[in-house]
Amino acid sequence: MENLSILLVEDEENIAALIKDIFEMYDKKILHAATAEKAKALLKKHPIQFAIMDISLPDMNGIELFKEIAPDYPQLDSRVIFMSGYHPDAKIEGFIQETNNRFIQKPFNLSEFRSMIETFIDA
Repeated sequence: MENLSILLVEDEENIAALIKDIFEMYDKKILHAATAEKAKALLKKHPIQFAIMDISLPDMNGIELFKEIAPDYPQLDSRVIFMSGYHPDAKIEGFIQETNNRFIQKPFNLSEFRSMIETFIDA
């Protein structure tokens, strides 16, 4: 998919820097937002291939953000990797399964993360 960016919604700078480094290997443009509001602004301006979203954001829960943007950005259906430093509760796990998205716990295993993103990059 040409000219499409990956949206990274992550407020922890060290995690964001690590993920950006990983995407350099794939020659993919990554757009970083530290808040839900910034993510919404980026979505309005750029075509997005898939998104990686932290569940705990300073201004909004990542699940709430997804629910808010999903109607306007159907290309993200089943194309989001949620992540958190906390183990997801049953409600969050159910939502992720229902929407056919993915979850990875921080700190994550690099090979597991790369395998997850490659399913979206190659699609």
